[in-house]
Amino acid sequence: MNSIDIPEAKGVFAQSWSWRKAMGLLAIFGPAAIVASVSIGAGETIVVVRLGAWAGYKLLWLVLLSCVVKGLFVTYLLGRYTAISGEHIGHRLVRLPGPRGWLLMALILFEMFGAPLAWVPISKPCGDLLHFLFRDSLNGLFDSEIFWKNLLTTAFIAMAMFFGIRLSFERLEKQQLVICGILVTGTVMGTLLVRPDLVKTLIGALSFGDLPSFPSWAHRTPSTIPC
Repeated sequence: MNSIDIPEAKGVFAQSWSWRKAMGLLAIFGPAAIVASVSIGAGETIVVVRLGAWAGYKLLWLVLLSCVVKGLFVTYLLGRYTAISGEHIGHRLVRLPGPRGWLLMALILFEMFGAPLAWVPISKPCGDLLHFLFRDSLNGLFDSEIFWKNLLTTAFIAMAMFFGIRLSFERLEKQQLVICGILVTGTVMGTLLVRPDLVKTLIGALSFGDLPSFPSWAHRTPSTIPC
């Protein structure tokens, strides 16, 4: 691969850090918002919350480690490779030792089989929430709670796919900016409402390798947990 010359930073990127530069960066934050939204999945929305419900602060180090690995060693470094070399990461992976493109094919197959499993944990709470809000009317039409929950969940996935396919890149940027804003605002508000113990938070974040035992009540379904 021939070496390339990296151009000097221009415009807002060449400015020293200030509020003006921060606002200028927000104006071109659209592509970054798309990448940030793509990296948010069932792990952040479901698994981490469930983890904190039974482990408290004790496994916060594992959450921190996963964020570093995912954000730095995967998202950032892969994007940096493309930005500096000018070569798409897929073209580089094709040249890995072994059969041509074996890793790319493995990733495609994993996405084909794994993506639906990741959609369900995200969309299922949305379907359950809609059923909770309108259950009196829905159960009157068809007396099956599971039927309506599954139907609403499927409809939620179908609408998300339909609107996602029809979006242009410009509209997708604006949409993801709003979604990222909602996620950040909701995270900050949720943290303030919970009022976490900062000392225990620091201890949990630095307790690398500490694996608390899995509580027996966490194996039960919500209906069997005593009030």
